[in-house]
Amino acid sequence: MDQNYYTTKVDHVLSDNDRLNTRFVWAQAPEVIPAVFRTAFSDPRAGTRSNRHWNTTTSWMHNFSPTVINEFRFNWGDRCTSTARRRLPNANAEFGFRA
Repeated sequence: MDQNYYTTKVDHVLSDNDRLNTRFVWAQAPEVIPAVFRTAFSDPRAGTRSNRHWNTTTSWMHNFSPTVINEFRFNWGDRCTSTARRRLPNANAEFGFRA
């Protein structure tokens, strides 16, 4: 399976006392989770999981004096995970249940 990760960062000096930086991370990392039990029907976690997430962080630093520095940080992100399960139409019959 293909996994893609992208990261970018920008640093900027606004003035002698102010600095700004921003970082953005994006990832798409699907994975296959095998069944723990003998039949996939018995394990709801088994299947292909689609993992996508992104995150951005911004930081502003201000120097008030050589001994006093203030830093403000902001972070925002999102994560999307979904699992595609196999459809087994006759799985109940395998366990002896009538349809």
